[in-house]
Amino acid sequence: MIDIIMVNYNSDDELKKLIPTLEKHTKDYRLTIVDNASKDTTYLKTLDDKAQVIYNDENLGYAAGVNIGMRATENPYAVFVNPDCRVTVGWLEGLVGVLKSDAKIAATGPMLYDDKNSEYAGNPTYVPLSLTVDMEVNWVSGAVFCVNRKAWEEIGEFREEYFFMWEETDWCQIAVNKGYKIRQAADSIVIHAGGESCKGETAFFVKHYQFGKNLFYKRHPKSGKKRVLIATPSYGDVKAQYHINYMNLLVRLMKLQFTEEEYEFFPLTIYNQFVYDARNKAVETAQSAGCDYIFFIDADMIVPPDTFERLVAHDKECVGCLAFKRAAPYLPLVYRLEETTEDGRYRFGIRDDWPKNELTKVDAIGGACFLVKTSVFDKLERPYFYIKENTGEDIWFSILMIEKEIPMYVDTGAPVGHLGEIIVGEDTYRGYKAQMEAHRASILGEREEDKESLIGKEVK
Repeated sequence: MIDIIMVNYNSDDELKKLIPTLEKHTKDYRLTIVDNASKDTTYLKTLDDKAQVIYNDENLGYAAGVNIGMRATENPYAVFVNPDCRVTVGWLEGLVGVLKSDAKIAATGPMLYDDKNSEYAGNPTYVPLSLTVDMEVNWVSGAVFCVNRKAWEEIGEFREEYFFMWEETDWCQIAVNKGYKIRQAADSIVIHAGGESCKGETAFFVKHYQFGKNLFYKRHPKSGKKRVLIATPSYGDVKAQYHINYMNLLVRLMKLQFTEEEYEFFPLTIYNQFVYDARNKAVETAQSAGCDYIFFIDADMIVPPDTFERLVAHDKECVGCLAFKRAAPYLPLVYRLEETTEDGRYRFGIRDDWPKNELTKVDAIGGACFLVKTSVFDKLERPYFYIKENTGEDIWFSILMIEKEIPMYVDTGAPVGHLGEIIVGEDTYRGYKAQMEAHRASILGEREEDKESLIGKEVK
């Protein structure tokens, strides 16, 4: 028998969707619901024959709700499930199987997907969509959190100061410090809509998120190293698999570059999503992991291993590499603002006159390969990246930066190659441009000869 514990706060509609999936895909469980003084408990009262329901007189928060549920249950394994989840076939067996495989595994979580069937960010060491083997991680999301009760009793309850958010991260960190392991279960899949209990309460969400984040890093100070999230949007194809291996190699090379170990790197590959959505998820992951920098690298870039070292040395809020579009005419991603229209639109042009091997200020940053301080996003409005009409997600981000007067730079001495039919760099662009100019001159020359010939005929 497994204890399933839910903390409910004004989530009747979500429970009505979750309970049927639970009954359909779960066996041998005992359900306990802890209600945090919801306004409407009509549906909860219909569950008396299906669950143990505990009613609190006030909203005590998620952490306290879980603790109350654990005290009211006794089975050797328990799983906390948010009301806005939908479970699938074999979800619970996959989780409990991981815990039973090793007594030193304190907690495990499933592969989480959002309601658009995209992968859900849960850890700084982001778990890939293609995960087929259980993976050791730093922490797992509290949306579905399965624990070994013996480990829970040794590690302690969730710290209730967190109210909600960051309590599971804190608990996992304590567990790891005590010699336990945290695992991501490859054979368990759960759909998680996310944020349903906070809809329409943005200020409330931000307040507790920031409080929890600050409390976590106060209790678990970093080792002094700066954290860097190496993020790339990618797709579930051969190129994506190549890129994962490439990024792992890149991380190893970067670690070798810093003999004093100033930085710690977390590779992040996001699959099967629009590029702008993937970039936004990367920002959220970096913020939740307390990363100081995000190093964006597109999946089709060829990046020298010392690129990060060069960019970070500039100590700028946002600095990119010299990159070029992968298709002819191979234009450089070095932009200047040419016009702001009366209706507030921005029109950018390509700079062809950039200085060689220098840090140069630009009006927009190309998304191919750039380094940005995570603190920048505290100054910008969401979404940080978006595509609208003819505006790419990198230009959208650049416009936000312009409006907040945050400067952007390109290091023209840090070239990267764009992987198309050929590896595109400055030589490709210059060569193609010269070829087109010669071709144009040739055509104009032939037209002049034809014109003179026609004039001669007319004279005769």
